[in-house]
Amino acid sequence: MPQFLVALLLFLSPFVYGQSLLDKKITVKFSNYPIEKCLNHIQKNSGITFSYNSKQIGNSKKKIKKSFENEPLRIILDYVLFDTKLHYKEIGSQITIYELNSSAETFVISGYVQDKNSGENLVGARVYFPDYSIGCIANSYGYYALEIPKGLAKMRVNSLGMLTLRQEIFMEQDLVFNIEMDLDTIVLGVVEIRTDSVKKDKPVADLPRLDQTLITQTAISKVPAAGGESDLLRHLQQLPGVQPANDGGANFQVRGSGTGGNLILIDEIPIYHPTHLLGIYSIINTDALKSATLYKDYIPLQYGTRSSSVLRIYTKEGNLNKPHISGGLSGFMARIAVEGPIVKKKASFYFSARRSTFPGELIYILNKKKLGDPTFYDLNGKLNFKLNSNNRIYFTGYFGRDELRDTVSEYKWGNLAGSFRWNHIVNTKTFSNLIIVHSEFSYGFKRFSASNALSFGQRVITDKINYDFTNFLNGTTKINYGISSAFLRTSKDAFKEKDANLFLKRQSFENGVYASVEKRFSRKFHIKGGIRIPISFHLGTGDTTSYLNSNFSQTQVIYKKNKFYDPIFFADPRLVGTYRISEKDEFQFAAMITSQNTHIVTYINYFLPIEIWAPSTSYLKPERNFQMSVGWVHNWKNLHTSAIVYNKFVRNVLDYASPVFTSSVDIESNLLAGKLHVYGAELMANYKFTTWYSASVSYAYTKTQQKIKGINNDLPYLAPSDRPHYFSFSQYFYLSKKWKITTNYIMHTGTAINLPNGQFTVGGTAFPLYSSIRNNERFPIYKRLDLSFKRQLGYKKNKTNWDLAFTITNFFNRNNPSVAFVEHEPNAPNKLIIQTINYAPLMISINLNFHY
Repeated sequence: MPQFLVALLLFLSPFVYGQSLLDKKITVKFSNYPIEKCLNHIQKNSGITFSYNSKQIGNSKKKIKKSFENEPLRIILDYVLFDTKLHYKEIGSQITIYELNSSAETFVISGYVQDKNSGENLVGARVYFPDYSIGCIANSYGYYALEIPKGLAKMRVNSLGMLTLRQEIFMEQDLVFNIEMDLDTIVLGVVEIRTDSVKKDKPVADLPRLDQTLITQTAISKVPAAGGESDLLRHLQQLPGVQPANDGGANFQVRGSGTGGNLILIDEIPIYHPTHLLGIYSIINTDALKSATLYKDYIPLQYGTRSSSVLRIYTKEGNLNKPHISGGLSGFMARIAVEGPIVKKKASFYFSARRSTFPGELIYILNKKKLGDPTFYDLNGKLNFKLNSNNRIYFTGYFGRDELRDTVSEYKWGNLAGSFRWNHIVNTKTFSNLIIVHSEFSYGFKRFSASNALSFGQRVITDKINYDFTNFLNGTTKINYGISSAFLRTSKDAFKEKDANLFLKRQSFENGVYASVEKRFSRKFHIKGGIRIPISFHLGTGDTTSYLNSNFSQTQVIYKKNKFYDPIFFADPRLVGTYRISEKDEFQFAAMITSQNTHIVTYINYFLPIEIWAPSTSYLKPERNFQMSVGWVHNWKNLHTSAIVYNKFVRNVLDYASPVFTSSVDIESNLLAGKLHVYGAELMANYKFTTWYSASVSYAYTKTQQKIKGINNDLPYLAPSDRPHYFSFSQYFYLSKKWKITTNYIMHTGTAINLPNGQFTVGGTAFPLYSSIRNNERFPIYKRLDLSFKRQLGYKKNKTNWDLAFTITNFFNRNNPSVAFVEHEPNAPNKLIIQTINYAPLMISINLNFHY
C-alpha cells in the first residue's frame, strides 16, 4: 500500500503543479554540511520547501563542500544526493526526498533500441532508470533487458548521435518495450561509454577509454580525408596508440605490434587484408558504416584470435521504412549505395559499391615502379529479416579486388566474405547470437619476362561458427558466455599457376570457450572480466617443413596428411574496471592476456602488400600478449582530457633471421621467435568551444624493443613498428549551414627500418649486404597538414541533398617516404639502388556527394 501511494503521487504530480521548481536557478554555498543541513540551507536561500524522513536522511553520512552560482535546483540536488539511496521528486508545491523500497516486487523490461527513422537497431545505447540507479548498455544488436521494482519508473535513454529520450513507465508485469529514438541534428563524434554521472545528459566526446572507443560517420567526417576520400582506418590514426603501418597509408598498428595483431571484423566476418591500392585506401566503405568499435586495452572474451586489438565494424542494415539512394564521385573513385524495405518494417536490404575512376596522383605515387593504372572495386550487401518478435536473421556479403598490371608483371589481391547471423531472444533476460562465417583472401604476383620469370602467391580461407549468449541477470549484472570454432587453411594463389611458388600450405583449427561477467557495484565502481580458453591444433598436409633454430641449425619435420599435430590450450583472463572519484574525474584500470595461434608475417623491404599466414606449431609457438594499463579521465566544462599509461610483454614474436625477400616455400626456415616489450603513455584532449568550433589533440609516447636469440647479436633492438613520438591535432569549424572546414596536422618519429649497408656480387648479380645491427635506420620525421572545405548545396531552394568537398592532402608538399625497398638498377643487375614511395604526396581532390 505505501508503494502504491508513492507511485500515485509521483504520477499525479505533473498535473498538480505546472511550473517546475526544479528548474529554478539559485545560488548557494555548502561548507562541509550534512545532507539535511544542505536542504535547510537551500530552503532558506530559495524559499522552496522540502518534505523528507529525517531518519532516512540521517542514514547517509555524506558531507558536501561546494558552491553553486545561478544553477538549476535539479543540478544541485543531483550533486547533493549523488552516490546515496535518496531520490527526489517535485510533488505539489514542494520537493519530496525519498528512499525507494529495495524489497519491492520486480519485473523485467526488455526490447530493442532503434532509430525511429530507419528502424535500424542502435549499438551501445544506454538505458538507465535514475530513481533506482539501475542501467545497462544495449548489446551489439541493440537488445537490452533490466529488472526494476514495481511501480512508476523514469527511464532515460542515450545513444551516440541521437536525442536523449525520457519517458515514464508504470511496471506491473514483465514488459517488452522497443525504444525508438530521433536523430540529433548536432551530433558528437566519438563518445565514451560511461558509468553514471551527475551531468547525465552530456556524453563526453572523442576520449579513448580502456574498455572501448566508439566511432561514427560523423566523427570520421570531422577529419580531412587524406587522398580525397573519408576513411575509417585513417581516422583511427588520430587516436593515441594507433599509428599507420606505413607512413601515410591506411592500414594501422596498435602499441608497437604489427598489423598481424589486429582483428578486423565486418559484421563479425574476419577480414585479412583491409586496404586497396597498396595500402592507400581501406576496404571499409564509409557509406556502408553503421558504427565501429576499437578495443585495445580490454578485448571482449568472445574475441580471441588476435593479440593486439579488435576493430569491430557493423554495416547498415537497410532502412525498414523507406528507400534511399546516396553516392559520390571524385577524381579517385565513384560510390553508390541503395537501401530500403523489402517488406515494410519486416525486411530490408542494403547494397553499396565503389570503383576506382581516374587514378591521377596514384600513378605519380607508383611511378618509380612503372606500373600501369592501378584499379580496384568492392561490393557490400546485407539482407535483414524480422521473422517475429524473438527472431531476426541477417545475410552479409563482401567482395573486393585490386589489380596492378604493366607490360612485364601483374599483381592481384582481394577479399571474399559472407556470413549468416541469427539473433534469438531465449527469454526476456537472455539473448543469443549464432553466426556462421566464410572469409578468404588471396594474392598473386606474376612476372612475364622470360629471362627473369617469377610467380608466387597464397590464399587463406577461414570457415567459422560462433554461438554466443548474453544474460541480463539483473539491473547491475550481465553475463556473457559462448563457444567458437574456426577452420583455417591456405592453398594456391588467385592465379592458380602450376609453376607458382606457394609460400605455405597449412591447415589449423582455432577453438575457444569463454565466459565474462559485467558488474556495477555502485554509481562509482564498475568492473567486467572473465576468462577465455583457446584451444588450437593443426592438421598435416603431407609436406616437409624446415624450422630454423637460434644457433642457425635447422630441424626438419614431416607432417603426415590429415594427422593432428601440436594441440595447445591456454587460460586467458581479462579484467577492466572504472572508479568514479568525483563528478569530474574517473580512474580506469585494465589487465588482459591474449593468445594468437596464427602468425601473420609481413614481408619487409618490398613494396607489395605480401603477408604469410603460418599456424602455430611446437616450433613456432602461439603469440601471447600480457598487458596492463591504467587511465584517468577528467571533464571540465568544455574541456575533456584523458591519460593512459600501459606496459605489455609479448612472447613468441617472429622476425626474419635474414631480411632478404624470397618466394621460397621454406619461409619458416628464415623465422626466429623471441620477446617484444612495449610501454608508453597516451594523452588526449578535446575542446568544444561552441557548436561552431571544436578541436582535438593527442600525443603518444611508445617505446618498443624486441629480443630474439640469433638476431642482432642476441641483444635487444628496435622493432620495425617503433615510433617513439606521435602527435595529432584536428580542428572543426562549423561556419554556417553551408560551410564547414576541417584541418588535421600529424607529426611523428620516422619508422625504424632495416636497409643494406653494402652489396656483394655473385655471377654478375648484386645481392644486398645487411649489418648485424637490426633496424638501425629511420625515415625522416613525418609531417603532414591536410585541409578540407565542405559546401552544402541547395539551401536557397530548401533542398540539401548535394554537397561539395574540396580536400588538400599534404598541403606543404612535404616528401614523406612511406616504404623503402631494394631493387637492381635498370639494365645493371650488378648494382642495387634503394627506392622509396610516398603514399601521401600533395593531392587535390573535389568530391561531389548526394543522398535522397
